[in-house]
Amino acid sequence: MRTKLNLSAIAAILLALGLFISPAGALEMKEFMYSVELKASGAPNNIYMAPLTVEMAERSRAGYEDLRVLSADSAEVPYVILDDRTPPEYVNNYYSMSVSDYRDETDSAVLVMKMPDKRKPVEILEIETFNTDFKKHVILYGGNDDQNWEQLAEEPVFDFSSQVNYRKTDFKLGRKCDFKYYKFVIKNSAPSKGGSGQSIKLSYEGLDFSVDKFNEQKLKIEGVNARTAFNVKKDGTKNYDEKVFDKLNITTDKANNTVIDIEADLYFDRIVFDISAAYYRRNVKVYYSETGVDDSYRYMADFSVYNIPLDEYRTTRGDWWYSSPKHRFFRFVIENKNNPPLAVNKISFAFVRKNLFFAPAAASAGYYICFGNKTLKRPEYDISSFINERNWHKQNYSTLSGGPLTLNASYKEEKAKEPMRPEVEKALLTVIVIIVIAALGYWLFNLMAAVPREGETGGKEGNGSGAGPGEEEDKK
Repeated sequence: MRTKLNLSAIAAILLALGLFISPAGALEMKEFMYSVELKASGAPNNIYMAPLTVEMAERSRAGYEDLRVLSADSAEVPYVILDDRTPPEYVNNYYSMSVSDYRDETDSAVLVMKMPDKRKPVEILEIETFNTDFKKHVILYGGNDDQNWEQLAEEPVFDFSSQVNYRKTDFKLGRKCDFKYYKFVIKNSAPSKGGSGQSIKLSYEGLDFSVDKFNEQKLKIEGVNARTAFNVKKDGTKNYDEKVFDKLNITTDKANNTVIDIEADLYFDRIVFDISAAYYRRNVKVYYSETGVDDSYRYMADFSVYNIPLDEYRTTRGDWWYSSPKHRFFRFVIENKNNPPLAVNKISFAFVRKNLFFAPAAASAGYYICFGNKTLKRPEYDISSFINERNWHKQNYSTLSGGPLTLNASYKEEKAKEPMRPEVEKALLTVIVIIVIAALGYWLFNLMAAVPREGETGGKEGNGSGAGPGEEEDKK
């Protein structure tokens, strides 16, 4: 009986705690209002990219919180969404030269290298060799045929790596050269005025790095490369999508301000106004709302649009660079003051394109981008640790095109649970604490009742099978 009561108390505790636990199951396509089928199937462990369209941005929640990628068998596929922008970086334009001629003469070796047909002028030539501990004297020529040569440089190439980290195998030309051929005359040592060999003496704190300690050896040249320059900066790039609103709801308020309300359900990085007036300068205030009700609009920022056609000061501006998160409604208030209202033809929202990257762990016949769910929260996947805004453009990925946006007929909207009011949450927590304390008290009461008392133990032992004192006297 006591065991049953204890189990009942424990079950009550678990039932009370279970009110807060909701098991998470696998997602299905019917839980999303919209889906887009990707046109190609993906092999496992490969990286794929699919651009997110304007329609996806409009119909998904802010920040794509509800977006998921599902395979054909409804398995969730990890992904990451990144801006379609490449960062600026420093690059070098390399050209690998091919061997046109080589001959070994009495006191030198002559190597003629040919540049690619499609090339840019170069400033640096570099010899590739695995040789160490050497010093050679090189005369460098440039020419567009094998008959006429122009001397470009005369300097040593060397390596002291066995004794100190000091190596030079490149030639800085000091100007841009666009020759078809480059000739290297390689000698063992630089001739002095007297005709004898010349050596270099290098010493530092007792260490001797003299060139004459090296044995003369032939260079094994692996290749010759040409470069346009050091640290050539490559500008970053940005690709934009655009949504044009040309059917505008334009009104005038009591202060003669032009009021334009747009139901966009979008974010933007740039706003562009198309205005017909010949000259103007107006201030524009921007507001946003999620319901569109007049008193629900919140101030965002303000900017100016103008067109000043004066000869001495001709300038115009009809755009506004500003990054805004997604909102359903936007309101633009143009302050006209005593001027006639401007004729606004259209307003364009431009935003940096978003690309979705995913790497399936298993093969699938197809993949679906699903969105339109009001209860899901933003997912966290490991893929964002190794594909990010700094390196996505260097990944070897395949681009998948998406089909038309499809409305899922089997979708049933699940209303988001309203947050529990503080007073209800406090009362429920109090009830749970009372249940836990009562169960523990009941368990302790039963435990204490099961422990025998000291007097009861002695009496039970005395009233056993042995005879008492009175019985002993009767026997006598």
